[in-house]
Amino acid sequence: MDERSASLLLDFCASQDFLILVRATEPADSYHIVGHAPKWLSLYLPAYEQTLSESVLASTFPFLENFLIDAKLLWLLGGEERLEPAIWSEVDQAGNEQLLQVSAHLVGAQQVLFIEGNQQLLRDRQMLFQQARQGELAHMRFAQSSQKRDILFHCIVHDIATPLSTLAGSLQLLAMEELSPRAKDLVQAGLRAVAKQDALIHDVLDVFRPDFGEETPSTASAPDLHACIVETIRLLQPKAAWRKQLLRLESEGNGVVRVIGERSRLERVLANLIDNAIRHAPPSSTVLVTLQTESDVAYVTVDDEGPGVSKEVSDRLFDKFSRDRRSGGKVGLGLYFCRMTIERWKGTIGYAALPSGGARFWFRLPLVKG
Repeated sequence: MDERSASLLLDFCASQDFLILVRATEPADSYHIVGHAPKWLSLYLPAYEQTLSESVLASTFPFLENFLIDAKLLWLLGGEERLEPAIWSEVDQAGNEQLLQVSAHLVGAQQVLFIEGNQQLLRDRQMLFQQARQGELAHMRFAQSSQKRDILFHCIVHDIATPLSTLAGSLQLLAMEELSPRAKDLVQAGLRAVAKQDALIHDVLDVFRPDFGEETPSTASAPDLHACIVETIRLLQPKAAWRKQLLRLESEGNGVVRVIGERSRLERVLANLIDNAIRHAPPSSTVLVTLQTESDVAYVTVDDEGPGVSKEVSDRLFDKFSRDRRSGGKVGLGLYFCRMTIERWKGTIGYAALPSGGARFWFRLPLVKG
């Protein structure tokens, strides 16, 4: 900024009820008032001259004594153009407490203090600062509480996994014994329950890995999305048939559709979305899975004819522990796992209510060419 522009800027600010002080070289440690001093200055200095010494400023406004240390460092280094404004309260000579705000600037080559004394503006500004600080503190408390809950949940799940592995080993040894057909059936039922519980634990741990900075190594790259959908539908077909539902796939073809991701996790995402659709869709209805490719992404939708999602939870469906109590949702980790997984692979996921009724869950993943 040239000297003329700097001078015009200072004159304008002085006309806006600011006390503008330019640091002088002569006499040392003194400040010249630019333009007319604001009326509020007389509340603290009934008689003042156009040049104020630093000692007069510090004795009149004790807050400035420390502020000027930082201001001089700013002016000396010259790396920043201003020192952030600071609001403080001061008692004038009549005994009234007033608010003031000061900031330090480099305007061209001039070292400048801006002091504002408009009480209404400063009260409003201080209130906004306080509200912002209260909001920040509330957010910090919520984050700390959430982290404690997550750590506790994480530890509980780990503690459950240890006795579960012991139970699985015992059942496997028992299965090797000479047992009656009825006993063998019971042992196999127990092993299936253990396997299901173990899968659930891994789902929960997968959900919490991003929160704790854990990276799960990818065992395979560029899985075939079409093959994953076909396999997931094959596994869930009996459940749909038991509910007399039609579970079908519509795709542009039977060719390979390779996407960024990892097969087992991708199938878990698909299983979560399709199983949710089966659970919430009425008997004798259709659950439709579609696969399309759009430019450089693959697009998957899972549509059902159920009641859809209530409006009060639709915006936070993919948050941790979020669930739709109206439709008997589970603990609220499945969709969170889906979101974390898809987003980790640079994809997107979402929900939309169908015009004809029912719900559509969808996700997009980047295609792998070649």
